[in-house]
Amino acid sequence: MYCELKVVSIGALYMEKIQILIVDDYELVRYGLEAVFKLTDDLEVMGTAKDGQEAIDKVKECSPDVVLMDLKMSRIDGITASREIKNFAPQTNVLILSAFDDEHEIKRAIAAGASGYVLKDIAPEALIDAVRVVNEGQFLLQPAVTRKIIPSLHADGKEGIAFELTNREKEVLGLMVEGFSNKKIADTLFIGIKTVKTHVGHILQKMGLNNRTQVVLYAIQNDLIDIPQ
Repeated sequence: MYCELKVVSIGALYMEKIQILIVDDYELVRYGLEAVFKLTDDLEVMGTAKDGQEAIDKVKECSPDVVLMDLKMSRIDGITASREIKNFAPQTNVLILSAFDDEHEIKRAIAAGASGYVLKDIAPEALIDAVRVVNEGQFLLQPAVTRKIIPSLHADGKEGIAFELTNREKEVLGLMVEGFSNKKIADTLFIGIKTVKTHVGHILQKMGLNNRTQVVLYAIQNDLIDIPQ
């Protein structure tokens, strides 16, 4: 079956799994990633693609929740494919998984609409969490990737705006930069998810920004938080 949606039973309830499309030009990598996601109860690989064109075709037919996208591929590369996918399927979140940490490629991927960027040396558990984060519509950069683009962000010379965050908002902001989901932030700070959402809303309002991507990049550029090593 070309597109398959599975559910997992929890008592009398049924929960749809997060549907993932894996895109990579190496068959061994695709096979390995499928094996990683089989370890979870809430993630499901609905298909794979060997290049950007095949990824575009499968997203049009199957509408996955998350596309795990390589960058360097034949026919159509990952950035071009990501941009096209976000144009016709804005509800699908793209997570870049690449061996390249070039700052130019990272910034191009973000500009193309990717919801996150992680490197292929990432631990399996961290990759699983990353997929969950971007599926929630949140933005994620692996700390190693964040550190890579800091110099160029500072070089942009954006002038800071005047606002003041509470200590709790600073804690929430720091965890946002680390790519934590709202639930993980709540668990880490021992507060409710609704409280986290309230803090995130206040941060957006105080900064005068529209989404988490802008907040994270602004925080990095203006030294609002310490980047984890």
